[in-house]
Amino acid sequence: MKDNRKSIISILLLLCLILIPSSTYIGYKYGFKKGYQEHVRKIKLKKGKKGREGIREGIKGPVKKKKVKFKESKKEGHIKKEKKKLTCEVAKKDFLGFISYLEKKDYIRQYCKKRDLKEIFSDIILRLSSNPPSVQEDAVSKNLIKNIYHFFRILSSDELKLIKEIIRNENDQLEYICRCYYTWLVSQDRCPDTYGFLPTLDTAYKYAVFFLNTIGGRSYLFRRSNKIRLIATYYSLLIIDQMKKRGRNIYGINIYPIAERLKDEIKRYPDLLFQKKYIEELDLIIGGRNG
Repeated sequence: MKDNRKSIISILLLLCLILIPSSTYIGYKYGFKKGYQEHVRKIKLKKGKKGREGIREGIKGPVKKKKVKFKESKKEGHIKKEKKKLTCEVAKKDFLGFISYLEKKDYIRQYCKKRDLKEIFSDIILRLSSNPPSVQEDAVSKNLIKNIYHFFRILSSDELKLIKEIIRNENDQLEYICRCYYTWLVSQDRCPDTYGFLPTLDTAYKYAVFFLNTIGGRSYLFRRSNKIRLIATYYSLLIIDQMKKRGRNIYGINIYPIAERLKDEIKRYPDLLFQKKYIEELDLIIGGRNG
């Protein structure tokens, strides 16, 4: 009897030694491994949306996005980002090249109708120059309401839509084009404007004061995206600084506290292509307080 019990126990022990490793292997092969393979397969299905980054994100964790550099295409007329100091000649050429590039885009044509884009743009500048906003307003004056709706009063709905579409579709080129426009604007005595694309520096100064020192102008900027607001504030500040250097800051705008606040904001917005340049320029303005 005892021998039978020993035989049964021995058989059970032998079965356990066989079944435990095999069940572990089966569990791995058809359980964990199959589940893991199914997990990877599902991630690969997302490849159409996320590409390779999606797979890596599912297995190894989030992957840092690389900054996309837009390249110049002679065929489509794209403008590339310039790292060197711009001359007014290059700035003028690249800005005009950008206008020519826009004329070929389908989304632009629906707003042009029978008019040329260059004609539309010069007409916009002419009407804005002829009807500048008031830089003297208070909470009870009619100027406040006029300033809040300034662009809606001067420009047509199609022109406003056109500008919004350009900003939306050409967002990656916006910073460089603004840089070109400003460079050409402040040096138009050396690089004349024969197209009617530039306001006078005095008119640009009024708009800069409008954006930085009036309720209507500031409210307009705060309705825009952070990128647009920061770029517009930056170039408005540079224009006022230019007029200050020329002894023509007739409204006596104190740009130093504005420059310090803007510098702090730009430091927290790394998506700007020329973030480092903006900060360097603002440091020069702030440093000139005691100059």
